[in-house]
Amino acid sequence: MQTTDLSESAVAQLRFRVKGWRFPIRERDLPAYRELVAAGIMEPDGEDFRFTEEGWARREELLREAEERIERERFEPPDASSLSESARELVRRILAGTDIEVTPEWHVL
Repeated sequence: MQTTDLSESAVAQLRFRVKGWRFPIRERDLPAYRELVAAGIMEPDGEDFRFTEEGWARREELLREAEERIERERFEPPDASSLSESARELVRRILAGTDIEVTPEWHVL
């Protein structure tokens, strides 16, 4: 059961259901519910949809994963290809956890 392919619409419908908010199923919502069915999270129940057993058991985790993925996709990763060697060294030191002393000589561009 994966949430990596769910659209924002499917995640919105999942969020509503996890929170217990039920709305009448509109024609325009059907593609989102079909995604949730294909992912094994929900299943048709007559005129409505309900969580599968596993979908219900993992609903909070699935929603969190999907929301985090969508949030990560909103921003492009920074392009570090044009950093100077001194800037790359600074990034290396920060990532390594080396103490960096900030002095008045530091400038913000």
